[in-house]
Amino acid sequence: MMGLDLVAKEQPVDFSIGYFGFNFMRENIAKKHNKDLGVLYKKCMKTGLLTENEFEEVKKLSDGLSSLLLHSDCDGTLTYKECRDIRKDLNKIEFEDDDLYKTKLEDLKTMINFCADKRRTLYFC
Repeated sequence: MMGLDLVAKEQPVDFSIGYFGFNFMRENIAKKHNKDLGVLYKKCMKTGLLTENEFEEVKKLSDGLSSLLLHSDCDGTLTYKECRDIRKDLNKIEFEDDDLYKTKLEDLKTMINFCADKRRTLYFC
């Protein structure tokens, strides 16, 4: 399967998801966090472009989630410090029981919390 794997040393769960699914999940995270952020994030995913002002607005509205929402979906890392910032807001997000990505969101939270607590780097592969 072509997609994204999140990997960390001694990771507690396996996290694999398609690129489209990961972006759709992040769009839902953005919507749940802030309605205006959801609108801007959807525009970004649809067009692939944001003005400089819109980019700054996404960063402002997303609070600690900006490192996750604006991260490449195919490579790079998140430090444990970034994971600590992300989890403050990510742990407040809940998807509905019928949401296709509810389990993936819980796995993502597990990975982010693990890396924050154990001082691990989270790799996007």
